[in-house]
Amino acid sequence: MEAAEGTICATNCDLFIQADGMVVVNPRGKLKETRRAGTTGETVSWVSEYGSLTFSLLGIEYAWGGMNEAGLVASTMQLRAGEHPGEDERKVWWRSVDGPEVKQLSMDAFDFSCEAPMLYLNLKSRQEGKVEDAFLPCDSAVNLELFHAYCARWGIDVSPENAEALMEFFEGFRCAE
Repeated sequence: MEAAEGTICATNCDLFIQADGMVVVNPRGKLKETRRAGTTGETVSWVSEYGSLTFSLLGIEYAWGGMNEAGLVASTMQLRAGEHPGEDERKVWWRSVDGPEVKQLSMDAFDFSCEAPMLYLNLKSRQEGKVEDAFLPCDSAVNLELFHAYCARWGIDVSPENAEALMEFFEGFRCAE
């Protein structure tokens, strides 16, 4: 949709329950690997070529949507008649049921270099307008709390040991050489 501020891409997360979540700043150049082996018995690894902003209900590395530096958007939305727009300033707006104030951020405001810290902002934040300065460094305890809250809401039984091991795995991604 065209607006005075540029092209707007909208999405939603149609859950029948309210959920917590966060927006995550993901640096480029991280060496990543699947946690479990596929049907071949092997894991897959890759290097993230672009930095991205992702929306997550479970914590880091569990994105349900987002946008990378090149403008690629991944989401749960479908519009069969849509056309790919030209380049824009890649601004992102959002709000949530628990944080109804409209928030805005620009991809250009973040350092996506591999050495930059991974940042997050709680989706329930009551901030309004430009929120780039409200992002905080990702914290293991906050990430684990979000993961446990999601699992509890959905009745998913994950032992504390397995949850911590999963978070350590995702938080262990390092910069590629």
